[in-house]
Amino acid sequence: NVSEGYVQWKYTDEEEWNNLIPLISMIGPEGEQGVGILDAEINQSGELVITLSDGSEKNLGKILNVYTVQFKDDQGYLIDVQLVTYGQAATAPEPPVKDGYTFSNWDKAFTEIKENTVVKAVYSLNKCRVSFDSAGGSEISDILVEKGKSIILPVITREGYLFAGWFTGNGPNDVQFSHVFPVLQDLELVARWICMRYTISFESNGGSPVASITQNIGTTVTKPTDPTKEGYSFDGWYSDESLTTAYTLTTMPAENITLYAKWNPIIYGITYVLDNGINGANPSDYTIETAKIILADPTKEGNTFNGWFNNAELTGSQITEIPQGTTGDITLYAKWTVNQYTISFESNGGSPVASITRNFGTTVRRPMATKTGYTFRGWYSDESLTTIYTFTTMPAENITLYAKWRINQYNINYIIFDNFDNWLETGETIVSASLGDNSPSALTSSGRVFTWGRNFFGQLGDGTTNNRFIPTEITSGFALSEGETIVSVSIGTVHSSALTSSGRVFMWGDNQFGQLGDGTTDDRFTPTEITSGFNLSEGETIVSLSLRNMYSSALTSSGRVLMWGSNNNGQLGDGSTTDRSTPTESIFRGNFSFETETFDYNEALTEYAPTREGYTLDGWYSDVEFTTEYVFTTMPAANITLYAKWVAD
Repeated sequence: NVSEGYVQWKYTDEEEWNNLIPLISMIGPEGEQGVGILDAEINQSGELVITLSDGSEKNLGKILNVYTVQFKDDQGYLIDVQLVTYGQAATAPEPPVKDGYTFSNWDKAFTEIKENTVVKAVYSLNKCRVSFDSAGGSEISDILVEKGKSIILPVITREGYLFAGWFTGNGPNDVQFSHVFPVLQDLELVARWICMRYTISFESNGGSPVASITQNIGTTVTKPTDPTKEGYSFDGWYSDESLTTAYTLTTMPAENITLYAKWNPIIYGITYVLDNGINGANPSDYTIETAKIILADPTKEGNTFNGWFNNAELTGSQITEIPQGTTGDITLYAKWTVNQYTISFESNGGSPVASITRNFGTTVRRPMATKTGYTFRGWYSDESLTTIYTFTTMPAENITLYAKWRINQYNINYIIFDNFDNWLETGETIVSASLGDNSPSALTSSGRVFTWGRNFFGQLGDGTTNNRFIPTEITSGFALSEGETIVSVSIGTVHSSALTSSGRVFMWGDNQFGQLGDGTTDDRFTPTEITSGFNLSEGETIVSLSLRNMYSSALTSSGRVLMWGSNNNGQLGDGSTTDRSTPTESIFRGNFSFETETFDYNEALTEYAPTREGYTLDGWYSDVEFTTEYVFTTMPAANITLYAKWVAD
């Protein structure tokens, strides 16, 4: 029904205009009611059929290529109807408003209509996005919520913190957002946290107390000073009582914890000052946890152990054990008493020899024995006389030594003198003689040497030990150079010597104390040269020899005296009582003093410090040539002689 306004008809050609004429005639004059059109559609034949308000239909004929485009809302209500020529576009009407929704689009395109088309409006629900900044807490996904609706706020967690709620920002003026607040726009909520404080407690396990540490979570924790525990070294903090997991202090954790101290027993050393003894089974170290140590006795040859002491002076109470719980390094000093031992002598039919009882390690000299018709051949350690015994120092046991004898052979010499003038060459005379112990000698003007008498030790030099009852020439026994002759002969008790015109020295006979000067103690039955044993300067020669009981001497062209052999009374003049088996220079150094100090064996030595006006002591030496400086430690098992070296101030 059109009661006012107007109806606009659109046509594109004459045919369409002709079809519109009947429609126009249906509209009444202005102010009068015309016939209404209830519906209009194009049938299958392309004809426009309208339904009038009186219920009648009127076929207006064929309308070429015209289609209806109906625009409806999402509920199916008609918004607009348009007739669109084939291939043309419909015009979108103003989309209807729908509360709570936003028009998104039409559900299909209508830019090129080729059929009757229904187009529906598409709406989207109006929603707001709520996002969450958890500020280190558990993550929360964004939430879409209808605008104006409230939301249930999530509750999140963060280790070591107490959740204080969601806020509209981080600033001091931002407010806490509640679940009753409507969401009117996109929104970001920020979590706020209350930092929690935790405590680290320390269980020292018997060590010194360590104060607990209370701090905010995540703050740096400073490692406390290590505790101490007597007898133990600190080995760190552990998070479990069984001490299997080491704990490193960095920052405060998100819980209260207790840490446990781990301790390792300190290993202490035990030093034994044994003074040349042998320790045995005593341990070299211990800890505070070691069970009580019962100290075993050490051993030392020739000594009796008198206990352990904790000081070098060996004073105070003896130490017999190290109790459990002891701490610290320990030094123990062994105290000894030197044992006395006895050497007994079985003379095997010879003259009695008194036994010798002395401290272990002290010097023991060989005693002599005699037996009529026998020559003494030394002492042996076994009754079968197979192992000769060498006298040095007292052994660490009582022993018995057995004398060995060699039966003497004696000759009956029948001397028949045919011509006494043939003993010496014509013009040859005896120029010197030397007398030993029943062993004389003579030297002729021709340099020939004769010996005779007793010959038990080969002192006659004839290569035998047979006694000679008449002078027997031994000149051929000297390895003389051409033109070289014997110029002097000297006889000792049972050893002999000769000096040649070339200054060479020959020795023979008994050599028990090294009196032959050849570096041995072996007897020599023929002349043996020892010239090389003299430390002579260039051009210096031996000019004379002199022998006495078991020792010998020589005078050089430089006026030096050299001596060798037995020295039990210091007769060699070298400042000692040590036997010498090679020539040793006697001391002729002007005035000198001789001092003696006596020490027990192994006693600590203190250096003697004499004074001399105008000189400074430059050390003590074990030889008169000052080549070997002596280091004072403890007293050896022998007498020693030291020589003072002086430097002028």
